Amino acid sequence: MSSLSKYCALKGKISAIKRKMLKLNDYNEIIAKDNISDILNFLKKNTLYEEVLKDFEKKEVHRGDFEFYLKKGYLYEIKKMMKFMSYKEKKFYKALFLRYEVEDLKIILRAVAKSEELSLVEQNLLKISYYSLDYKDLLSSKSVQELVSKLKHKPYYPYLRNLEGEDENRMEFHMEMNLETLYFRELVEKSKLLNTTDRYIILDMIGVNVDLINLQFIYRAIKYYNITPEEILNYTIPLGKYMRINKLKKLAYIKTVDEFFREIKSSKYNYIFKDDDLKIEINQLSFFEMFLTKVSKKNPFTIAQIIEFIHLLEFEVRDIISIIEGVRYEIDKKELKKFIIKKF
Repeated sequence: MSSLSKYCALKGKISAIKRKMLKLNDYNEIIAKDNISDILNFLKKNTLYEEVLKDFEKKEVHRGDFEFYLKKGYLYEIKKMMKFMSYKEKKFYKALFLRYEVEDLKIILRAVAKSEELSLVEQNLLKISYYSLDYKDLLSSKSVQELVSKLKHKPYYPYLRNLEGEDENRMEFHMEMNLETLYFRELVEKSKLLNTTDRYIILDMIGVNVDLINLQFIYRAIKYYNITPEEILNYTIPLGKYMRINKLKKLAYIKTVDEFFREIKSSKYNYIFKDDDLKIEINQLSFFEMFLTKVSKKNPFTIAQIIEFIHLLEFEVRDIISIIEGVRYEIDKKELKKFIIKKF
């Protein structure tokens, strides 16, 4: 199948799925509901999640359970895209699924570190196999040290071997940023299998995504945690598009949040850091969504349309979970809309 024919077929498939995604009117209708059961019933009818939620009948909807089912729904749709790919392209697309294995590993590590009930954690793991983790073995771990030792022959080990002995905050930074580095490095490596146009598009998308992750990390580190500039710089991901090493180094040595804001003011990411911490994260995701849409429109019949589509699915699930939590805790409807990635 030629590249043009392949992306034409994919565009048709993606358009069909997008028609079942939530529209602005759907968002407003869901937000207006006063209980989670009504939201669940709405999603079961004529939406992308109709099939995966058909057997979800729990009276008490727990966030973890619900999120698990929604993610299963969009992962199923993403997997269907792969039948259009060549052998080499499939190797790249499979690398996208590493993110979900990484997220599973983060959940397990946090649970072990906090001595949580691992049987409860297991039911919310997606278990997407990339590096073939032995979930049963990992979930039997009694300590972070034991868990990390079980990863000795996996690519994760070099990124996690120094976790033991760190306090909880440092462990969180170490785990989050190092595993993100592993994921993005794998994407960069597998992008070499793509044609030149698709590869440059992917590297651009990765670069902006990494910039946003690094900026949020540095902001949190400066505002909340007693971490040295050298440690901050060491934790950042060295694959950004605009925030290269000299810029990251300058940011890492900033002492206050106000200084950080002044330094960011002249960058492409200025408007993200204008609100409180929760809104900053939403601004970050909204920025990335707009960036992906712009790249996709500029590069029709390329990999851009698929990457945009994958993230749109992820963002929609995140928005649904935010709405459910807002309804659960009776947040004012107008206030709730501020924490939705989709723009009203």
